[in-house]
Amino acid sequence: INTHSTTISNLEDEFHIYKVDWSQDSIDFFIDNRNVYSYAPEIKNESTWPFDKPFYLLINMAIGGNFGGPEVDDSIFPTEFMVDYIKVYKKSMY
Repeated sequence: INTHSTTISNLEDEFHIYKVDWSQDSIDFFIDNRNVYSYAPEIKNESTWPFDKPFYLLINMAIGGNFGGPEVDDSIFPTEFMVDYIKVYKKSMY
């Protein structure tokens, strides 16, 4: 299992830009244009690199768990989950 954790101090206070740059060799994850994690296994097989097929983009709206912590303060509800835009592109081969 390959995992990584990054803490963003002002996550709830302002908008942030999340980016994933997915190539045939690696997947790089960015928050506000800062590379927070790169995944590039030397040996690419079904168990380490199952990314050579189509995938769907999912926006996770889960509350609690490991992202944000297991304790949820119910006094925050109702609240908003705002997404300004989602951009998906394919790099040109030329």
